[in-house]
Amino acid sequence: EFFVRWKDCLYGLLKKHGYAVGHAGKFGIWAPFPRKSVDFFADEEGWHYKNINGRQWHITERNEYDSIRFLQNRDKTKPFFLNTAFYATHAKDGGKSEQYYPQNRSMSMYLNVTIPTPVTGTKEAWDNLPDFFEEGNEGRARWHWRYDTPNKFQRMMKNYYRMASEVDSACGAIIEELRRQGELENTLIIFTTDNGNFHGEHGLADKWYPHQESIRIPLIIKDPRMPVDKAGMV
Repeated sequence: EFFVRWKDCLYGLLKKHGYAVGHAGKFGIWAPFPRKSVDFFADEEGWHYKNINGRQWHITERNEYDSIRFLQNRDKTKPFFLNTAFYATHAKDGGKSEQYYPQNRSMSMYLNVTIPTPVTGTKEAWDNLPDFFEEGNEGRARWHWRYDTPNKFQRMMKNYYRMASEVDSACGAIIEELRRQGELENTLIIFTTDNGNFHGEHGLADKWYPHQESIRIPLIIKDPRMPVDKAGMV
């Protein structure tokens, strides 16, 4: 545990200035958190499937449900802030035969597609890394869990992309709820993430190392105040 000045963090500052504040999904900060900093808090992470009150949920399905629940039940007299922190596409770590668990409805996706292997996903690229990249390295261990055979690579990547497509669908459902409430053109939407991922590049998996594959992330901003001629710009 460590000390956090929550009142000086985003949630506390927004609430102080009159916002209805909601969090849905992965929180990921292992420090005592005053729930009064938010109006809605649903911390769900670390699982792909879970039985909640007699119903089997997939984590992305639950993140979507909690987000829409906040939007529907918030104090409509206040401006609002919602952080939807999807747990997907996190893997289920531990060296198990499966790492990524999509929803059943997504399993027909990408069936007839061959996922291209990375240009740097070669033994030569691994051998060219500094000496401290040994077989016991965590990124290398996870590469063995996920990508060390062509068939395994295809299975893992297809399930990974299925989970990513589910996040895309959940984002669409949240945006549709904003449209239904008449708030879409009054809401700033930011889509981003906290890290990239190795999918076999340099003989590695997961994150941690400062290659382009690991540090590049999406950043998409929809601002209804933006002039039309500025939209779509990088």
